[in-house]
Amino acid sequence: MSHKPVEPVRAPGVQLAVEGPILGVEDRYLVSGIITLAPDGLVPRHVHDGEEMLVVHSGSVELSWFADDGWSQVQTKTIGAGEGFRIPPHTVHWAKAGREGTLAVSTWVVLEGAPLRREVATPADVKG
Repeated sequence: MSHKPVEPVRAPGVQLAVEGPILGVEDRYLVSGIITLAPDGLVPRHVHDGEEMLVVHSGSVELSWFADDGWSQVQTKTIGAGEGFRIPPHTVHWAKAGREGTLAVSTWVVLEGAPLRREVATPADVKG
């Protein structure tokens, strides 16, 4: 299996740390990154084609997501230091750092040829 680097994330506060193919699984890459958000910092509405796993190291983050395809049901969860959360593929989500800011690590499963993330404005943007 040849290794194709993941397209760099063009998002403030995200620094990719480790990335590479998932051994024994075709067309999938594992990417980990450090997320640093200023107090009350915002992460715009976006989506990933693969799963995301987020662990907050310090501070907190308020994570919101659409619980349905019609974008009418919003769920929100505050994740504090030492807590984690799994975000399923194709789940439109966004976040706001707590008043103390956020330091977190996220790990994403990335499909070969797909960007790590896509910002979305309408439901039609989700499947890219």
